[in-house]
Amino acid sequence: MADYIDKIKELCPELDEVGIGSIDKYISDQELNEIEEEFLFNLNKINVEKQREKISPIDIGNINTFISFFSLADIGKYEYTILQKNLQIFENIKNIYFLATPQSIDGCKTEISTMKIVSPDLNIEIINIDPNDYDGVYNLLLKEITNNDIENKNILIDNTLGPKMIGYSLYKFSIDQGTKLITWQSQNIKDSTKRVPGTDTLNYIEFPQLKNSVIINKINKFLESYKFQEASELATSINNIEEADIFEKLGDIFTIDSLTSYDSFSFYIQDFVESINSTKYRESIKSKLNPFIKELKKFLELEDEKIQCINFLSILFDYFKEKFDGNPIFKIVVCNILESTEVLNKNEIEKILKLIKTSNFKDIIKTEKTLDTFTAIITILYKVPPKVTYLQLENFYDHVLYTLPKTISLKDTTLYIDKQGIEIDLVKEYKLRKDRYHSFFNLKDFSSKKINKKILIDLFSKIDGELSSDEFKDLIDSENIRNTKEQQDTLISRFNNFVKNFNEFISNVIEENYPAKFIFLKDINFIDYKKTSAKDDNGRSINKYTLKINSIYI
Repeated sequence: MADYIDKIKELCPELDEVGIGSIDKYISDQELNEIEEEFLFNLNKINVEKQREKISPIDIGNINTFISFFSLADIGKYEYTILQKNLQIFENIKNIYFLATPQSIDGCKTEISTMKIVSPDLNIEIINIDPNDYDGVYNLLLKEITNNDIENKNILIDNTLGPKMIGYSLYKFSIDQGTKLITWQSQNIKDSTKRVPGTDTLNYIEFPQLKNSVIINKINKFLESYKFQEASELATSINNIEEADIFEKLGDIFTIDSLTSYDSFSFYIQDFVESINSTKYRESIKSKLNPFIKELKKFLELEDEKIQCINFLSILFDYFKEKFDGNPIFKIVVCNILESTEVLNKNEIEKILKLIKTSNFKDIIKTEKTLDTFTAIITILYKVPPKVTYLQLENFYDHVLYTLPKTISLKDTTLYIDKQGIEIDLVKEYKLRKDRYHSFFNLKDFSSKKINKKILIDLFSKIDGELSSDEFKDLIDSENIRNTKEQQDTLISRFNNFVKNFNEFISNVIEENYPAKFIFLKDINFIDYKKTSAKDDNGRSINKYTLKINSIYI
C-alpha cells in the first residue's frame, strides 16, 4: 500500500493529503463524495491549461483541422478524451477527420452524432481505412486534405491512439507534409487499468518536417543548380506531389531544345505559365508562385529585340556560369545572339568567349569594344541589374525553394536558441568572464582561432544542427596550411578543447541569466563532439568526427 501511495505522490507532487486521498479512492474503486469528484474533474482542466503553455499562441490560433485515429478504448469517468483535450487547447478547430477501421466505424458514427448535438458547427468526416495498408492510409489522407484545399500548416495530427502501422503512417505524413504533430502520454498505477487524472503529458512537435531536413536541403541544392528533374524525384520520394509537379515543369524549360534561342525559350515559358495556371495547387503554393508568374509574363511581353537579347543572355550566363568549358550549346547560342546585333564580329565574340572561360568577368568590361548589351549582362552578374532586365534566373528557383524553420541562429555575435527562449550575446558575456575564458575568446570576433569561428558559424547555419564528418574535415583542411596529418591532428585536438570550453561557457551563461531553464539544462552539453573509427577504401583505419547541437536545444 505504501508503494501505491508513493507512486501517486510521485506523479502528483503538488497535491496535499486530501488530493492524494481522492485519487487513491478513485483508483481503488471507492465511492467519492461530491467535493472529491469536483476536485478530480478540475485536475484535468488545470493540467490541460498547463500543457497548453508548451505551445506558441501563434500555433494555437492557426490550427483549424484535427486528424486522429478513432479508438473504442474506454475513457475513465474523470478523464478527457483525446479530442476533448485538443479542443480545449486549439480553440479554432473547425474540421475533424477520424480514421476508422471496419471494427470501429459504427462507434465512430455514434460519437459523431453526439458531438454534432454539442458542437453543430464542427465539420466531422470519417476516413475508412484498412489498418494494415500503410500506403493506403497515407494516400487516403493526402487525397482528403488536397481535395478540401486545407493548408498543411493549419493541420494538427494526434498520433496517440491506434495500431502501430497507422501510427507510422500518420508520423510519416506529418513529416512529409509539414503538419503539426502531437501525442499525449498518460500515467497508470501498477496493476490498475485506470489512469491518474491530471497527469497527462503533451508532446508537441512543432516542425516535424525537420526530420526530412537532409532530403529537403538536397532538393534546394538541386533547385539552385537548375537540376529540376532531380529535385522533382526527391520531392516525390517524400510525397510532396505538388512541389514535384512544379519542379518537373520547370525542368521542361531548361532543355537543349529550349535554350537554343529566345523564341524557343519563350515558348517553353509560355507553356509553363499556362500549365501552372490550369493546375489546382494549395493556396500556400499559389502565393509563392504568383510573383514568379508575374515576372514570367513581363518577360513574355517584351517586344524590343535588344531587350529580349539582354534578358535571354542574362539567363544563359547564370545558367551556364559554372559550366562554360566544353559547352558548345552555350557558345553557339551566345555567338548567334551577339552576331544578330551586328556590332561585334566573330573574332571579337571569340575573344569575349575566351575571356569568359579564362578570366575574371570584370576583365571583359575592360575590352575596348564591348557591346552595350554585353556590358549590361556583366552588370547583371554583379547583382546590379539594369532597368531593361525583367527577369533574373534566380526567379526560377527562389520562389520554389523549401524554407525550413531554424531554431538555432547566430546573428552578428548573438546566439539565439529559440526552442528554449534563450539569447546570448557572446561578446558581452565573454567580457564578463574574460579571465576565465581567455584561452579561446577575443573581443573582436569571439574566437581566438578563425577555424573555431568558421566551424561554429557552419554548425549554427545547419537546419538540423549537425556537421558531418566530411564537412568538418573540409573546414579543418581549409586551415591546414602545411597540409600535414600532424597539423590536422593538432587542429582537431585544439578544437576538441574549444568545444569543451564553449559548452562550459554556454552553461555558465544560462545558469546566471536563465536560472529556471538551467535546472533542466545543467547536465546537457550544448554541442556534442564525437570521434568514431572507420575504414577507408583501402581498409586503413581512419578517425571520423561529427558535431551536433544537442536535440534539447534545437
